[in-house]
Amino acid sequence: SIPEQIAAYLPDAHGQGRIAVRGTVKALTINQELEQPIKLAGLVKLWLFEEPLRFDVQQAWTAFSLKFGDELINVEQGNVNLIGNLSRYKLQLETGLQYQAWPPLVIRAEALGDDQSAHLQQLRIENGESHISLSGDFSWLPSITWNVAGELKAINPAIVLEDLSGAINATIKSQASFSETLDLELHVSQLSGKLRNSQL
Repeated sequence: SIPEQIAAYLPDAHGQGRIAVRGTVKALTINQELEQPIKLAGLVKLWLFEEPLRFDVQQAWTAFSLKFGDELINVEQGNVNLIGNLSRYKLQLETGLQYQAWPPLVIRAEALGDDQSAHLQQLRIENGESHISLSGDFSWLPSITWNVAGELKAINPAIVLEDLSGAINATIKSQASFSETLDLELHVSQLSGKLRNSQL
């Protein structure tokens, strides 16, 4: 059965699928095909006795919905690849999201990381000509920090605030650290575009 912490977010919490394991003591290949609560298929390769542990994870899914209270977020078909080891790995993700009246969003991400930090080569969220792109560094050990930069292009604030229609362009930078308290800096520059039919 699906753990309660996960089942709370799924419209259908019944699990059903198939799994096949082959290989040797040194290297295993796990092929899985999940039918419910979402359709998820792929493989996991593990080199068990390499230090650090080496892996190759390839997964793909069809569209499904996530439940947050009475709200549904639709997740479009997508895929994720994770290859490397705990000292150095590469992550690639491609999917899409749609929430209420928001326009459909395409999401692509690439990152390199280890067991303490990750370098985000690119995170791009787009709809037509509008997009948000970010890159930078994140760490979670010994404390949570990030240092990212990016750009906004033709972003319509009315997605969140109905009365603020427009198309905004900007460059953003953010630095933060968190241990017992959060220390956050956000810089916005090169602001341009339109807001409520007025030129910025």
